[in-house]
Amino acid sequence: MRLYSAALELPHVRSRGSFELGSIANEEWHALYNSLGRKLGKLSTYWQCFNPYDEELVAGSLADDLADIYRDMKPGMAAYRTGRKDAIAAAAWEW
Repeated sequence: MRLYSAALELPHVRSRGSFELGSIANEEWHALYNSLGRKLGKLSTYWQCFNPYDEELVAGSLADDLADIYRDMKPGMAAYRTGRKDAIAAAAWEW
């Protein structure tokens, strides 16, 4: 809920500007994914149905979902924390 509220407070920007956001290395993502997977154990797996007329369920991974959110958010958060207008604009554009 706080994430959605914070998104509503993002500045309106027309372009990302020239500031380059960093990225998360695959190794860092895998380390987080594996750590979350160990901590969540069996609770990491959930089932969802994409078609209510088809009884086939598809497995999802909470560890994968959370690691992906981290990968999407961290570079922008680092840029945003600099307080630089160009960095904040780049983060807002990316999000």
